[in-house]
Amino acid sequence: MTETFADRRKIEAALLQKLTRGLWTRRDTLASGVRHCRADYRTLLRKLAKAPDVDRLPGEADAAGAIADCIGQLARGGSRVALFLEHLPDAFIQKDGRLLWIDYKAARTPRFTPVPHAPGVPFENFAPIEFASWNVLAWLRHSVGLDVALLVWAPFHSRPLVMNWPVDARHGSKNWSEMPKYEVQATTTVSGTDYAAVDIGSWPSLAQFLDDELNIHHGVTERLLWSDLDVWANDDELLKMRPDARDPNRDRRAGWNWTDEFLAPPAQTGLFEKKGA
Repeated sequence: MTETFADRRKIEAALLQKLTRGLWTRRDTLASGVRHCRADYRTLLRKLAKAPDVDRLPGEADAAGAIADCIGQLARGGSRVALFLEHLPDAFIQKDGRLLWIDYKAARTPRFTPVPHAPGVPFENFAPIEFASWNVLAWLRHSVGLDVALLVWAPFHSRPLVMNWPVDARHGSKNWSEMPKYEVQATTTVSGTDYAAVDIGSWPSLAQFLDDELNIHHGVTERLLWSDLDVWANDDELLKMRPDARDPNRDRRAGWNWTDEFLAPPAQTGLFEKKGA
């Protein structure tokens, strides 16, 4: 089935909603000082239009939705300003005076053929990310200096929920464009847009990233989320894995190849302390 860009937006919105309910608004997460807020322009426009303390003329609430739709149409037509707005990060986290921007991505269909110009890299390590989105986030990271990271849901991968910076310092990269990514032309299976096949094989899990970067013990994330991942990957209509009919593993249940990190019982003690502290 063809998956459009609008479809991918719905899938990523569903992922954001799952994480908001399952992690960001839970008591243990809030107790660690984390505040998560949506930041995409559609949400902000509609919230402003519905704010009770704002005087407005009749129809202005509907106008906010119309503006959001118009920006989307302009972006598809090639407007650089509209394209920038269309691909702003989805949310941000505040903790201890730090602001971390997050862009949510979902890759539900695993590759079953190697990526061109990437010999030797396991093809199941690749997740598709639209080039337009990639370029906007790269500009925010390197030209504006924002802390912006990608959170990727890939149920077919051995580590289904990962997060990383645009620049992976462990690879010695100084520019996002130097990260392992490979251009693949637009296809009907990936929203009809040009995309990068990004190697997520070495990315830290969401739990480990939050532990390393925001001092949120990995046990908090694991305990609150890991029990839900199997349901997301196999039963949730928007988030479940959708293998290609030609995939030799198409009949396997998602999770068959997940590492013990995503299956083992999480730690229950010292949840708000850094390891080794």
